[in-house]
Amino acid sequence: MHAMEQRADRPTLLVIDDEFGPAEALRMVFHPHYRVLVAHRGDEALNLLRNESVDVVTLDLRMPQMTGVEVLRAIKSEFPDVEVIIVTAYASLDTALQGLRWGAFDYIIKPYDVPHIAELVDRAVRRRRARLQGQRTREHFLGNVSHELRTPLSAIIGYSSILSEELANKIDPEQLSALQRIQANAVELLDLIEGILILNGIDAGEIPVVVSEFDVRDLVRNVVAQFQRYGQEKGVEFSCSVPDSPVVLHSDAQ
Repeated sequence: MHAMEQRADRPTLLVIDDEFGPAEALRMVFHPHYRVLVAHRGDEALNLLRNESVDVVTLDLRMPQMTGVEVLRAIKSEFPDVEVIIVTAYASLDTALQGLRWGAFDYIIKPYDVPHIAELVDRAVRRRRARLQGQRTREHFLGNVSHELRTPLSAIIGYSSILSEELANKIDPEQLSALQRIQANAVELLDLIEGILILNGIDAGEIPVVVSEFDVRDLVRNVVAQFQRYGQEKGVEFSCSVPDSPVVLHSDAQ
């Protein structure tokens, strides 16, 4: 069984249960091949998750203070990549099914046998690691493609700008307009690539999200200006109105 195999890189399992006995039983089952953390309250579990790299959580629904569902929602909100397995009695099966809707990996009903929960935890670990590997592959691919496109686009922008300046009085207006469109479209594509790189960096945790207040009207005006240029090329009129008073959002303005 995969969960019982010795691994050099041990997965981390967080057991959340307010009762010492069941929590200790799970710790003993998984300890040889997993790094096992134990929390007896929801707030304690969230603090551990903020300070430890956890692969899988087993969560007993009957918890003091924060209910199991409240703990699950908090985990999936703050740590969406962590897999959560609900541990429940048959009487609370409806709540377990509700937990699946909130993003739990699966549930197991008490009393359970060791091979069953071991196989369940192992599947959760494998799914999490496969998903994280997929994210890393995507980030690597996007990063490489974006970097490969930046160099030729920068050349297109530079040369089209030079041609527009040097040929401004030597070619007809339609030809000059075509050169300017080449430059404008290349600039927009480069901006798009820069945006992809920024999002890639945010996903990888390399670029922080700086939340501040900004007036969303400025964003709308910038978007309108871009669409107006496209509209002029196609003979389509594009307009929009914004309020006179500021519309303030709290987000990363970039």
